Amino acid sequence: MNDKLTKDDKYNIRIVVVGISIASILAIFLWLYKIADYFILKNFTFCPVNTRNNNDIIEQAAHFGDLVGGLLGTFLAAIGTGFLVYTFYHQQLNFRKERFENRFFELMKIYRDSVLEMNIGDKVLGRKCFMFMFKEFKFIYYVAKITFEKNKSLYSSELGFQINDIKVVNNKLSDIAFEIFFFGIGTDSEKIFKTDPLISTEFYEKVKLALESYQKSFIESTDDLKCLSTFSIYENGVKESLRLKGLLYEFETKYYPFDGHISRLGHYYRQLFQIVRYVALQEDDFLNKEEVLEHLKILRTQMSNHEQLLLYYNGMSGIGLKWTGDDKNNNKNYFKEYQMIHNLPIPLADVGHLPDDEYSDELKEEYDIFEWY
Repeated sequence: MNDKLTKDDKYNIRIVVVGISIASILAIFLWLYKIADYFILKNFTFCPVNTRNNNDIIEQAAHFGDLVGGLLGTFLAAIGTGFLVYTFYHQQLNFRKERFENRFFELMKIYRDSVLEMNIGDKVLGRKCFMFMFKEFKFIYYVAKITFEKNKSLYSSELGFQINDIKVVNNKLSDIAFEIFFFGIGTDSEKIFKTDPLISTEFYEKVKLALESYQKSFIESTDDLKCLSTFSIYENGVKESLRLKGLLYEFETKYYPFDGHISRLGHYYRQLFQIVRYVALQEDDFLNKEEVLEHLKILRTQMSNHEQLLLYYNGMSGIGLKWTGDDKNNNKNYFKEYQMIHNLPIPLADVGHLPDDEYSDELKEEYDIFEWY
């Protein structure tokens, strides 16, 4: 529910305030007229028989006029002061809004420039990077899933979840896959995984070994930027398996894969989160919820489908807890409350954390979280 005042509400309030002010002034004039009529006009006579009494009445009327003038002047001055304060407040509010708008669009420009400058090995540039990166993440997920399926009993106890709960298994494998995708495989990444309770060393080594086999088969070309290497994974393992069964997924890449994207996405997500947080903070200041959502809608229009897909899985993993309000320093769910994944292409989010499952309650309540529903 939106407990903030809309523009129409504020306009109606202004009309009511002006109406009450006019009615109050008329009531005061009517009250003064009644007093004057009771105390003076009824006792006043134009008959010159009693001049002294008439002079006394005139003197009383003069004093009464001074009293009325003082009261009315004070009242009108108070009203004028109130309108002056009201005008000054709105001038300051408009100034702050203008300053916010300038800052917001400045941040938007920086964000767009950072997306355009995205570069993976000088082979994939700009917004296309997100399409390749998302496909890489999905491929790692399937490699982790096949690795797990081959050794269910061993890894289920080490990884700390029940093998019979398919949803839990897929969610955990999605988290593991995103961390491997984000940090890559190699010496530097191992330092992170060895301290991560989510991933057992033995399981990581198995997944790493499978991914390294694809790295070795990668055909790197510096002459032809359009050269693609296609990696395939099947239900019973990697492409080199003697008995192939059911193609699960194919990943085409122009760059050396599984080397990590922390240098690209780390900065990108920090920047994106700061923009969203900056806009959301204004809700408690001078923007209502509808205005906040309108500004974030402008931001979403700059994001491709694959950007929102990666943002979604980043938020679901342990890396992006700030997006979902699970971080100890943040309790706001920017996905739900501020619709940051409103344009998520649901059919493509078909691995690990499924949006239908993660936001089933919101969908039942017809909460406007996805435009695909």
